[in-house]
Amino acid sequence: MVLFGFTTAMQGITKSFGGLVACRFFLGLFETGMFPGCFYLIGMWYRRDEAQKRYSFFFSSTTLAGAFGGLLAAAIGKMDGVSGYSGWRWVSDGLSSSPKPISIQRLHVSSLQVNSTVP
Repeated sequence: MVLFGFTTAMQGITKSFGGLVACRFFLGLFETGMFPGCFYLIGMWYRRDEAQKRYSFFFSSTTLAGAFGGLLAAAIGKMDGVSGYSGWRWVSDGLSSSPKPISIQRLHVSSLQVNSTVP
């Protein structure tokens, strides 16, 4: 998730089409295991009857995210020229702001759990 957030942020500072294509390639590479990983974790943590509700919620949330994500990106894309940035740069900068702090916080919590000893 850290690499996903970093790559999304790099989209905002790239200045050429080739750099944007490279960022999109690595973004897809880092995002590849997210969907199957979520299903694996749901299947491992919940019983079969409990997992069905979680699977349904996950599918529904991805559909809603796809619907409203496009609307949000279109609205942010209208910010063309604000602070001297193109509209597409605002989209990539705005979408990269949430994964970075969340993933850094999760890495910090997981390192505390690994390093802690229980008597």
